[in-house]
Amino acid sequence: LRFQVEIRNTRSAEDRILLYLEFHVDTDDRLLALAGPLQDLAPELGLTREALYRGLAALERRRVIRRAAGSIKLL
Repeated sequence: LRFQVEIRNTRSAEDRILLYLEFHVDTDDRLLALAGPLQDLAPELGLTREALYRGLAALERRRVIRRAAGSIKLL
């Protein structure tokens, strides 16, 4: 519940995505294995699918994350 409140209080899509990843990645390899389609994260983050994909693309351009089929890695 606290995590959900923190996500909702975070304004930018990129910051919401980073907060989610930092909370959910495996601490050893900093990898999030996705259980379903990437777009399923959008409602959990309070984002539209479009905002989620734009935020992910921006983070990837900044080399903060790397996306692969079924996973996202924090760099």
